[in-house]
Amino acid sequence: MLAKQCITLLLTFSIFVFMKEISMRFLPDVYLFEWTGRRFYLYIWVSLPFFIFVLKDFVAAWIITIGNVAGVVIGQLWGDYLIYRNMLKITPETNDETYWYLINHKGAFIWLFIILACFGLILGYKLFKRARRVCREIEKQYGNTGVMAVKQGRQDCE
Repeated sequence: MLAKQCITLLLTFSIFVFMKEISMRFLPDVYLFEWTGRRFYLYIWVSLPFFIFVLKDFVAAWIITIGNVAGVVIGQLWGDYLIYRNMLKITPETNDETYWYLINHKGAFIWLFIILACFGLILGYKLFKRARRVCREIEKQYGNTGVMAVKQGRQDCE
């Protein structure tokens, strides 16, 4: 088990390191890659040992890692698209405040939203597993009628 935990930690950390190296060496002029690389991905990678060693949940570590990569790519592409679309709205009569709002890159917010959605996915996954385990325990203790009673909201599981 410890070997599996160490391998998972090594693989997930290596993906973060690989993304940082790509961000800083090859894509320093691309906004979101540079922004996340310079800020060490807001230290999201610090949560990986917690998920792997404390909670013993490898799925959560992989969801965070894959969500980070997907968030950076989607955030950059979607942010660029939004800037392109907003540039079409700029006219000579546009005031300074509206101009800066329209050309502001939204990629970091998109990336953060995807990361938070990944944490929500992990929470939902954990709650679903727990509910399924509780349902199996009720079924074992009371039979199928107990599960049906719980699903229907009844308290008398006899």
